[in-house]
Amino acid sequence: MATIKNISGQALDVLAGCPLFKTLSRDEISEYLANSSSKLYSFEKGELIFDMDDAPDNLLILIKGSVDIGKIFLDGRRSIVTHFDEPGEIFGEVLLFLNKDSYNHFGEAVGRSEVLMIPKKYILSDIGIGIRIHQILSSNMINILAQKAFYLNGRVRLLLGSTLRSKIAYLIVNETKCDPNTPLVIGREKLSELLGAARPSVSRELMKMHDEGLINVDGRKIYGVDFNSLADLI
Repeated sequence: MATIKNISGQALDVLAGCPLFKTLSRDEISEYLANSSSKLYSFEKGELIFDMDDAPDNLLILIKGSVDIGKIFLDGRRSIVTHFDEPGEIFGEVLLFLNKDSYNHFGEAVGRSEVLMIPKKYILSDIGIGIRIHQILSSNMINILAQKAFYLNGRVRLLLGSTLRSKIAYLIVNETKCDPNTPLVIGREKLSELLGAARPSVSRELMKMHDEGLINVDGRKIYGVDFNSLADLI
């Protein structure tokens, strides 16, 4: 069960590097969190941070651990839309500003995780936080939403790939930045959910690409080898 924790110095260190609080001091961040009634929640592995029918009432910031965002279809099939594992990453912000009644997705803790929740009204107005801080947060949020739009365009390209092979190629090229020494580290099940394909199909395609010298599969690590050929597949 989720538990509420006090904001620690470690959490403040994470938030100081969060794009939402760019240019704010630790003292200003701490004061803002107190005035906005923000809360830090701790989740165990497999626990839902939010369910598909929940209303998006808070801005969510990952402090520790990792989170999957996904969808469950009527036939029980799960599809992972995206994964967050970097401290300070923000999620749930798009639906927050679209004023939707529900997430229509779930957020699940992959391991023991901590998530800061900031009430929506303290993002959208200067109530109790002052005009200066509100202006800074508003400017930072615009930049965050622009970056998210750019990221989502990439996700659309991935999901609209004509073949499973092209989707795998796109993921490897973009995640490794064409660096042969930087692996894509992901389990088969998570990779299958991300690509929206059956796990056996993904495993077979990975082995074919490995045998053809396009990639090097080493357990959970996938290295790009022939990046020119991988780029041609996209």
